[in-house]
This record gives sequence, structure tokens and C-alpha cells, in this order.
Amino acid sequence: MRFLLTSRLLKVLREIGNLSNFIFENANRDDANLADDNRKAIKITGEILSDSFVAKILKDEQFSAEEESEVNAKVEMISKKIAEIKIVQMVGIGIDEIPTSIKHLTGIRSLGLNSNNLKSLPEELKFLVSMTTLNLCGNSKLKMLPRSLAEIKSLKEF
Repeated sequence: MRFLLTSRLLKVLREIGNLSNFIFENANRDDANLADDNRKAIKITGEILSDSFVAKILKDEQFSAEEESEVNAKVEMISKKIAEIKIVQMVGIGIDEIPTSIKHLTGIRSLGLNSNNLKSLPEELKFLVSMTTLNLCGNSKLKMLPRSLAEIKSLKEF
């Protein structure tokens, strides 16, 4: 018997894949200045997505009853790994938007987005409840901040 993967779980896995690609592609524009924390974020998301079982889930979108416990274990592992990412620095790399999938980095404490071409910020930043520092300096095209930033009680500097 085969079970269809829940659409919510599949969406989360795909969003993590998109976030991983975003971090990797943008961080590698200037590898010489890549912070160790970014390397850790790339390593963590890469480990998750290179896992053959996760790849199977993303490809097939279904699993057997026997695989159900493994799916649950992988979801737990992914949640823990993503929570390990504490600092992401995307400084001066020319990005103009942040993917909404950033909401999965709930353990992030510092997000450096200074000196880019950001035009807007996603409302999903409100899910970064551990964030204490958000650096947006040097984003002259950024005219408005989302109201949801006020919901981040831990935010001390931005």
C-alpha cells in the first residue's frame, strides 16, 4: 500500500530546497568573503537535500506504510538541522528579493542583508522569532518595511 505525502510536508521540503539553492547560489558569488556561518547553512541544507530518501520523497511524493516512520524521522531531522542555522550574511551580493521560504529558519539570530538591491521584504520574516539583529543598511531601493517586523519581540537591532 502507498500513501500520498501530505501536501504541507511536500511544500516544506520544496521550500527548504529553494532556500538552500538561494543561499548556495547567492553566497557563492564571492566565495572569498563567505562567512563560516553561511558555509554551515549551505552544508546543513545540502546534507538534507542530498539525502537519498528525501530526494525520493520529493520525486515520488508518496511512500509505503513501512517508510512512514522514516519519513517522520527525516522531517524531525530536517527541523533540527534547519534550527541550527543561526547566522546568515548575504552582504553586497546584489540580491533584490528574499524568498518567502526564509520562514523555515526559525532559529536564526542574525540576518545580514546590507548593501544589496532589496525592493521589499517578505511578511514571512515574522516567523524568525529568535532574530535579534537584522541589517538592511545600503538597500536604497527598499522603501517600506513589512508591519510583521513589529511582531518579532526579540529584534533589538535593525
